[in-house]
Amino acid sequence: MGKSQKFLIDLKSAMKQRDTSRMLVLRCLMAALKNKEIEKQENLNEEEEIKIINKEAKKRQDAIIIYKQANRLELAEKEEIELGIIKSYL
Repeated sequence: MGKSQKFLIDLKSAMKQRDTSRMLVLRCLMAALKNKEIEKQENLNEEEEIKIINKEAKKRQDAIIIYKQANRLELAEKEEIELGIIKSYL
């Protein structure tokens, strides 16, 4: 089972549980994977999927640093939650 199928199953579960943070992150990851597939015009292998997920995690880490420097702790906390969800798939 590829990561995108796992994300879809987990998205359905998050929707049932009304877990908005997890739903947001999963939708973002699914979109990133789909965009790369469209760009590449073929299915991604597992290594490519992991690279994309790592890239999304890096975006969250950078955002956390920026938000903390700007003293926007509530936004930094939100990004930390999203980063935790992403790391659970790595």
